[in-house]
Amino acid sequence: MSLGLLGHERERMSTNPWKRACIIVGLLVFAAYVVSYVWISARGRFEPIQIGLNGVKRYGWAPTGFVNEFKWNHSKVLFYYPLYYLDTEYFHNSDEQYSGRFPINEVPKSEIGKVYYAWGLWRERKPNASGVDPATDNSKKTAK
Repeated sequence: MSLGLLGHERERMSTNPWKRACIIVGLLVFAAYVVSYVWISARGRFEPIQIGLNGVKRYGWAPTGFVNEFKWNHSKVLFYYPLYYLDTEYFHNSDEQYSGRFPINEVPKSEIGKVYYAWGLWRERKPNASGVDPATDNSKKTAK
């Protein structure tokens, strides 16, 4: 029984060392990509992904390095997006946030302002050149 074209392709591939080297390097790079994501995901935790006026509404999975002080690193999310999507769809979905199986960066209602500031939803009030907060400065207001 002859393998025909398959045997011929296998023979041609074995004679082309560059093609074989490229395939091996590609597989090694892909394996390193997957292993690196598994490594950082294993050390991740749930972080706030949806907030309201009365606190955090929902937490989402964040592998190590995806979030720093409530601010998401979107370039890292994009780089790992195919694996991140599979991870959050099948292993660390939002239903698992309160299961107790995984750590969660729970934000008390009294500290929700930190999340607002990190996400750029509130601007931090800074004093003017004279050291006075413009929002609370009553010296320029005159009664008519």
